[in-house]
Amino acid sequence: MSISAAFLDVSGAAVELYTVHDTDALDAALDGAPAKLDHVALRLHHADGPELAGCAIRGPGRPDPIVAPILLGDATHVWTEPPGIDVLLQLIRPSG
Repeated sequence: MSISAAFLDVSGAAVELYTVHDTDALDAALDGAPAKLDHVALRLHHADGPELAGCAIRGPGRPDPIVAPILLGDATHVWTEPPGIDVLLQLIRPSG
């Protein structure tokens, strides 16, 4: 995905800091800010996590919806903006 990332352990929570190498995409994402919160990621403990009915799901860095979660490693990933909150969520669910 052409990114560089570093992970910080903050009181047992992993915080990922990353940057995008595509300068046009980075400028568009930052919209003039020096940095910003992109999304909050939640790793679910079970494959039968929350239902995504009614939520538009998308891939990383994509504004357009996708049909199904993306398999990365041993988990599926989706990004969604549920109604009523103003933050992008990444849901990471075990694939099994």
